[in-house]
Amino acid sequence: MSTLEPMTNLFQTHASAARYFRSSGTAILCSCKTPEGFRDPELHLSLGSYGVKSYVISPGAIPANKEVAYTLLYHRSNMAPMSPAITYPKFGQTITDPANFQVTLTVDWPDGADGATRYDVFRADMSVSGTLVYIGQVTFPDTTLVDNLPAVVPPGSLPYAAPVLCNEAGEIPQNPVDLMVKAFVQPIQSTRATRLSTEYLQELFGNIEADDHLGIFPVNWAGTRLNFRDWSQSGDDFIEYDGQRFFVINSNMIPDPGDGNPEHHWELGLRMLRSDGLEN
Repeated sequence: MSTLEPMTNLFQTHASAARYFRSSGTAILCSCKTPEGFRDPELHLSLGSYGVKSYVISPGAIPANKEVAYTLLYHRSNMAPMSPAITYPKFGQTITDPANFQVTLTVDWPDGADGATRYDVFRADMSVSGTLVYIGQVTFPDTTLVDNLPAVVPPGSLPYAAPVLCNEAGEIPQNPVDLMVKAFVQPIQSTRATRLSTEYLQELFGNIEADDHLGIFPVNWAGTRLNFRDWSQSGDDFIEYDGQRFFVINSNMIPDPGDGNPEHHWELGLRMLRSDGLEN
């Protein structure tokens, strides 16, 4: 019989509760992600200076005296919209005309190789009585968008979703795995850890720090497979145990000593996160 069942029972009966939270690997790339794998904060900060630069009113289908304003979301194809949303006109102003009209918007794109490319898109929504209604999109290098919709919600309109600021890796987490599991988490000075060879501890931790912990975790728990490879060290992924949060600095999947199954349990090097999300 495989020793997986006894190991599962060991976790169930003797291990302590720990929280497994992983958002990396479930994320959507933000348009600002650099080739080096980080967020470009300058693009977010400068985004308000782009978008609609001017407009022209001409006869059209928007009812006379209707006040309209626009919200643009900047993104690349198949990516999440980038924060912040761009509003036009600014400062709560609106566009209107005493006769039925349409609005032609002129768009200015972000500069540089990480700014405007042929994949970049501005999605435009019109504000109708406080509700944002999708009117279309502009794809680089186009610079104009015509709004000639009457002030009603057009069939098939896409719902507006406010943009979420990305994390330090230039990713917007989607549906993170947040699970309570049973595991063994012990300070590196504990009896269990001190029985490990110096070479193995160096492999796990490199230079050992005072608050480092050793973690022994199941491979699967409550139907969810736990994954500790490519673990984010920015605070987006963490193990929470006894009121403290840790990130994984190294992981080894230990095979079953009985039948060689490579997925017996995980042994982890855990390093404490400060309250600001950074490592000690």
